[in-house]
Amino acid sequence: MENKKYTWLDAIEKALDKYPKGLTSGEIVDIISNKNLIPANTRTTDILKSVSGAISQNRNRSETPIICSTDNERYFLSKYWKYNAFGMKWDFEKSNGKLIGYVNKKSDSKNLHRQIGVYFLYDQNDNIIYVGQTNSSLIKRLKEHTRKPDELAGKWQKFSWFGWHPVYEDGTMEPTDNKKISAENMISYMEGVIIKCFKPQLLNKNTPRFNGLEFFQK
Repeated sequence: MENKKYTWLDAIEKALDKYPKGLTSGEIVDIISNKNLIPANTRTTDILKSVSGAISQNRNRSETPIICSTDNERYFLSKYWKYNAFGMKWDFEKSNGKLIGYVNKKSDSKNLHRQIGVYFLYDQNDNIIYVGQTNSSLIKRLKEHTRKPDELAGKWQKFSWFGWHPVYEDGTMEPTDNKKISAENMISYMEGVIIKCFKPQLLNKNTPRFNGLEFFQK
């Protein structure tokens, strides 16, 4: 069987492979040039243009991109990129008092009980009746809403949750370094949460800068 053709995207992936903190497009070009990673039979002399074109093409693919970027135009392989984890309309009874989910059918289930963040509770008509937050354990806080004398006990069944700790694509999680959270990132996170839950139809046509990795309930 003929080997897959080596492309500019392959060259970019090789350049980024050992840089979890990311590289600028100029740094990617330097590595491709210095390590002779340029695809064979290419006629271009403008490596930066080829790299930029490959990155743009990658962004338009329907599957999860190999290359992710930040607002300051540093590029990462997706395996190094961290996401805000979230789950939409999980069934509390089905959860068995645990926050366990999976990203896709091929991935292992992950126990996310250490997540903190915000949550939305729904009544039987899928109306949001309560919005809360917790700085300890999301699932522990949800359990408290099922017991008397909590005024929400018996009034909700489904919940959506938005975790504050970043999660990698393989489901591993790490605590957030609060000293490195900028106001811009915080505002983007808040905007993303609100749009995900309330889904305004008319004016919010642009996708918010919310690197959400959705977990589905096991």
